Amino acid sequence: TPVMTGSFSLPYEDLAWKNLRDAETQRALFYQIGSSVTGGAVMISVPRIELDNFQPEEVDEISGQTISFFGMLDNQTSSAATNIATSVFRVHCF
Repeated sequence: TPVMTGSFSLPYEDLAWKNLRDAETQRALFYQIGSSVTGGAVMISVPRIELDNFQPEEVDEISGQTISFFGMLDNQTSSAATNIATSVFRVHCF
C-alpha cells in the first residue's frame, strides 16, 4: 500500500495528464504554504510520484480534471538507510 496518496483538480486543457498516467511517467510534487520572509513558509515536497487516475469532471461549471497520485521512495536515495531516504515526502521550513 502506498504511504502517501492524494489528488488535485485543474481546469481541463488537453490530455497531457491522462497521457502521463497511461505512460506511467514519474513526476515530482511541491506544495508551498506562505512566502513571507518575516513570517516564513512551509513547503511539502514529494520527489517521486506516479499518477494513479485521471477523471474528467466539472469544477465550478468549468470543464475540469481530477488527477490522483501515489508517492514512492526517492529513486536517488532508496538504497540508503537514513530517515530522509526512507521518507516518501519531506517538509521544508524557511
